[in-house]
Amino acid sequence: MKCNQCWTNLDTHCYTTICGHVFCIECGEREFSRKLACPGCDFNLSNEAIQLVNMHPPIEYRKMVLCGLPPDLVMECATEAMRFYANQKDTDLQYTQFCHKNELQAKTDQEKHRSEQVVELQNTVNILTQESNTLRAEQESLKRELVELN
Repeated sequence: MKCNQCWTNLDTHCYTTICGHVFCIECGEREFSRKLACPGCDFNLSNEAIQLVNMHPPIEYRKMVLCGLPPDLVMECATEAMRFYANQKDTDLQYTQFCHKNELQAKTDQEKHRSEQVVELQNTVNILTQESNTLRAEQESLKRELVELN
């Protein structure tokens, strides 16, 4: 998963919100210290609606949290976790596609600019070639006049 603010990979801990967004420690601490609103969707949050989560809790913790819960509640939790994960993967994909589209547009713009520069340079070469041909013709004419004068 990636931070929904700076898009860096989330490795160990992250902030999660009740509205379904995740943020790295740096972005979460910066944004949530400013105001209690989700930086991803501007949803108003309470302190309870923001959780610091260990993305790789030890097996002992996972067993302890699930111990004693009825299977339907465990399945409900698992379903919500899978829904959250799928939403984050979809968000990651959308961001990647957005970046790719912007990179393609920048490349297209650069290619267009280079093509315009090539055309401009070709026009300059053509003008200079014409001027050079004109000067050569004048030089030949002056040489003939000089021969005639001698």
